[in-house]
Amino acid sequence: MTHNPDELTGNQFDAFPWLLAIVVLVSRVLTTGPLYFIDGPEHVDAAVTGTYVVQPPGYWLFNRTIAFFPDPERGIVFLNWTFSVLGVVTFYYAARLLVQRRLARWGTAVYAALFYVWFIGGIHSTYASQLLFPVLVFLFIQLHSRQPRLVYLIGAAVAYAIGAGFRPTDGFFLGFMFLHYLVRHAPRRQALLSFSVATVLCLVWVVPTIQAFVASHAAGYAVEYSGKLTAQVSPAFHGITYRSLASVTRFVVPVTVAFWPLLVSVFRTLAKLREEPVKLLWIWIAPGAAFMLLFYMSHAPYVTFFTAAVVLLALKQLDSATPRVGTFLLAACLVSNIAFFMFFVPIRSKSLAVNIINVYAGKYTSFAIQNQWQPDLSDIINRDTLAPNR
Repeated sequence: MTHNPDELTGNQFDAFPWLLAIVVLVSRVLTTGPLYFIDGPEHVDAAVTGTYVVQPPGYWLFNRTIAFFPDPERGIVFLNWTFSVLGVVTFYYAARLLVQRRLARWGTAVYAALFYVWFIGGIHSTYASQLLFPVLVFLFIQLHSRQPRLVYLIGAAVAYAIGAGFRPTDGFFLGFMFLHYLVRHAPRRQALLSFSVATVLCLVWVVPTIQAFVASHAAGYAVEYSGKLTAQVSPAFHGITYRSLASVTRFVVPVTVAFWPLLVSVFRTLAKLREEPVKLLWIWIAPGAAFMLLFYMSHAPYVTFFTAAVVLLALKQLDSATPRVGTFLLAACLVSNIAFFMFFVPIRSKSLAVNIINVYAGKYTSFAIQNQWQPDLSDIINRDTLAPNR
């Protein structure tokens, strides 16, 4: 079922996404924690010292942005709350182009409550930007597919360039969807203008990133570090090893915990690839997911950039199901994610399976934020402890 964009711009105001946005803001404010997670301290240090880059790919745009705040740490918090709130609103309007209002509302609630999505709104990281900008690109593309105005493609180009600037690797993966639409569906002149805008805006952060790495004498290290890290854990390079299995598991576990009621619906959309929105959503997902499965995966929030696409695919499939089935599956996903984020505590066990859940999913919950808990699986196995890091 395809829905008319005029529904989004009519006289009837839909308060739902804005009310949900308030709920999201309050929830993130109440669960935001101290500066602790992974590269958070390094981002703040890069902003304070004026180097503006950390480990590859540097994140120059993110660090330069938070440096404009009097307190970069609070700047990250402000950005992540903003991205979380606007991401929910943008998702709703994207969903309304694809499915009926009831499903769009349920789907938006699910998108807001996914456990690792909630988590990244409360830590100091770059991931939350991917809750907004990839969805904004898709929204503009869908609007253009219905009303081929240049302004929509310029909007997609700007959203793409900013989102790629905040997380360059995710921008590379999302580029496949953006370029596919420009090449296959946009008028040539509009496509060239949109591509040109995206290119120029990307150079605004690419050039300073390169300069910053050169100035810090870390350009060679950046390439070497990334290559070695990927090669060491890649199933494509080394086949089945302990480290490659761990990399794949770090992808499979959080995705399963987050989406278990919806996965069948998502994969059933593969039979609908002739529908252009479905094809675009899979192109959005596939490059990054393939890289994470075949080459390298680290933390659960890595999958944030295609999370919206997964939920939108589920909604597309459920739009043709009976209302009761769709509501039940979405409600199950919503409740299970809220419960997991809010009430998870590590389960003390010698079972590898239990500890995999503890680390590869439980590390991204309210408990982890409150206790600054970020163990590796080896920490638990070798030390036989679940003590929070303090």
